[in-house]
Order: sequence, then C-alpha cells, then structure tokens
Amino acid sequence: MWKNKLFNYKILELKNNIKIGFPLNNIDMVKEKLENLKINYIIVKDKTIDDIYAHEYNSFKEYTSSVFDIISINNKVDKLCNKLKNIHDISIINDILTMIDKVIENYP
Repeated sequence: MWKNKLFNYKILELKNNIKIGFPLNNIDMVKEKLENLKINYIIVKDKTIDDIYAHEYNSFKEYTSSVFDIISINNKVDKLCNKLKNIHDISIINDILTMIDKVIENYP
C-alpha cells in the first residue's frame, strides 16, 4: 500500500472515494497540518459533519495530483503482482524479479 506525502499514512481507494487513514488520537495534528497548508477539510463522524475548515485560498489542488498518481501506481503494482502470481514457472519469476532489481538498484 502506498503512503501519501502529507502525512505518510496509507492511501486506500474505495470505489469513487479516497480514504487516508490515521489514528483518531492524531486528529488534532492532522487538522493542524491541513490548516497550515491551507487545505480545506470536512470531518464526518457517524454520518454527521463534525468539523469544517475552509480557507479562502484552498491549496488542495497542489496535492491531489500526487495522491491520484500514487493510487494509479498502486493499481499498476497490484496488477503486476497478480500477473506474477499466475506464472507457475519459478525460473521465469526469478528472471522477471532479477530484471526489476537491476532497473531499480540505483534508486533509494
């Protein structure tokens, strides 16, 4: 599962929504960071709006493309993993993994 660049929390794609989970005891830290970054948010608790923050110049767009890019990459990785699981020849899997290792060995 990929993590987002704002909080380093896991990102989940649920149908047409994106869910970024974090421990409830961190809610104040999350809200503070969103407010400092001038990102609007709505907190919904038990289907009721619990809190709203709306900055005049919402900077959410600066972060959304990266979140959607991460989800797209996550989907591609999942598809590749599923394809690998369907290959029954271990030598082919080892060859593929060796090639992947060589391609990414220079990246942190």
